[in-house]
Amino acid sequence: MGIFIGWLTGILLIVGFQFFWWRRLKADYDEMAVTGMGWLVAIVYGLGGVLGVLGDRTNVGNVLGWWSPYLFQPVWGLVLAQILIVWMAWIRDWKIWSMAQDVMIGLYSITGIIQLVQVIFGQGKFYDLLITLVSFGIYRYLSLNYRRWAWYASGKKGFVFFAVNAIYFMAMGVNWVLVGGGVGEMIKIGLLPTMSLIMSVGLFMLGRQ
Repeated sequence: MGIFIGWLTGILLIVGFQFFWWRRLKADYDEMAVTGMGWLVAIVYGLGGVLGVLGDRTNVGNVLGWWSPYLFQPVWGLVLAQILIVWMAWIRDWKIWSMAQDVMIGLYSITGIIQLVQVIFGQGKFYDLLITLVSFGIYRYLSLNYRRWAWYASGKKGFVFFAVNAIYFMAMGVNWVLVGGGVGEMIKIGLLPTMSLIMSVGLFMLGRQ
């Protein structure tokens, strides 16, 4: 039953994300390019989630875990998908940080839903889900308010992208350090604070422009 629900949830999330992606970007960019990129982002998200189980203390080397909702780490899908979005926007000369900020809420929503399903079936970590939900709330708050702040005079898009990701990656890294794991998992844990630092630097540079 869990595997069936995992597959069904995945299919519904892919369809929902493609519609969200298309609605969000179709007015500003070529629709065919937007659609193709949306499918590529979905594939990379899935790949990141599968690779995310590598090195876990209980799932060492389980690269065939894609069929199970229990052996999927959506946080790494979120990380890889956002890296892909930034890179693709850069090579296509699109508005990188504006685009990344506009679509990140879709990726966070997918991540939260997958984590919720995993928690329901007793295979997910409640604190992972809680951090994602809090980050979702921070995104909503910042999106509505950051342009009103006098100290951020430029009001440029990208502020929310850098700020939310910096908070999320650091919080998730600290959470996983407390949980512990195998050598491979500890390497991945170290990457999250690094990503948070990169986002913090990006946030500082954006504010200086």
